[in-house]
Amino acid sequence: WGKLTWMPSERAGVELQANAYTFDAETITPLGTGGVPIPGRHPHRSDLFVRAFTATRADGLGLRFDALLGSSTYGDTSGLQQAEGQAAFTLSYRGSRWSAEGWGRLRDGTSPFEAGTRLALSPLRMLTLSGSARERTVLGGGDMQEVTSAAEVRLLPWVALHGDLRWRRLNDSLFVASDSTETVLDWSAGLGVTGRVFSFDASLTRRGDFSAPAFGLFRAQLPGTLTAGATAPQVSYRFQPRPWFSISGWFRQPSTDSVQFDPPRHSITRFTFRSMFLPHFRRGAFDLQATFEFEGWGSGVAGRDAAGAPIALAGHTVLNFYLQFRLVGALIYWSLRNTQLIHYEDLPGFTLPRNLQRFGIRWEFTN
Repeated sequence: WGKLTWMPSERAGVELQANAYTFDAETITPLGTGGVPIPGRHPHRSDLFVRAFTATRADGLGLRFDALLGSSTYGDTSGLQQAEGQAAFTLSYRGSRWSAEGWGRLRDGTSPFEAGTRLALSPLRMLTLSGSARERTVLGGGDMQEVTSAAEVRLLPWVALHGDLRWRRLNDSLFVASDSTETVLDWSAGLGVTGRVFSFDASLTRRGDFSAPAFGLFRAQLPGTLTAGATAPQVSYRFQPRPWFSISGWFRQPSTDSVQFDPPRHSITRFTFRSMFLPHFRRGAFDLQATFEFEGWGSGVAGRDAAGAPIALAGHTVLNFYLQFRLVGALIYWSLRNTQLIHYEDLPGFTLPRNLQRFGIRWEFTN
């Protein structure tokens, strides 16, 4: 990985970045019956791109133009070789009470053309409005149009009503054999309360049904393509009685248990302990954080078989641990997932690891 940046002023600059990697992936054999093994691979990938920008002001307001030119190559020992190039631009304006942008992207890949626009404004201190529109073409004659809108009304400094609406027209002929055009409508509405000790957001969401096929090796495990629509109440919360301790999480309950990978009674609860070594060191230089997380869900659906019958997704409760220590720019981390050694699977035929550990050190470099 390497990056070179040249900024003659705070209002213009150019950046060149290159990334490359190669690794060995072993064959994954399913423990369940009827599973399809995922063969081992030895992939290599490289990415190269150039970004440039120019702006009328250095504080982020005003007019700004961004451009990008990049390419990616990928290959492995199975004979797969793929290369893709792209060019993109964004023209934006940001004012004190409104902002707008338009963007476009050209590729020589699956989705050769994308374009979109976004507008946001706050005519009153208590009201925020936003909207966007997007067009995407797909090889094989398909395309997608999407229009979104959102609003938030802040009744009090700590109480806000919010809602959003999304309309999509899908015609992904490359992925859906029937090549049928689908219209999908999604929406959500909710109430958010923000406090120093306790905050929560309660929402009601609606997701429309559409064809969503599985890709690659997973197609054999999930040949069905129908995704059921569902209305679901969901609540997220955070309770922090002390600076060093907090309880947070969310809960979601779909109106039907036939939505792929959206099981009923899905919830996450986190207990986080945090210690800031102050006042002897500057803020953020040393930080210790430990999190205990419970994730649970009921029995649902993981997909559909070739006959259209639902494939069961069993419910479970899993306990995870996370530990992180910051030493200035270095983050030393350790995670432990599925500590109870539970046998469960999200994808039919592939049992997820038990007592899975990950640890390492990550550095953050800043100018």
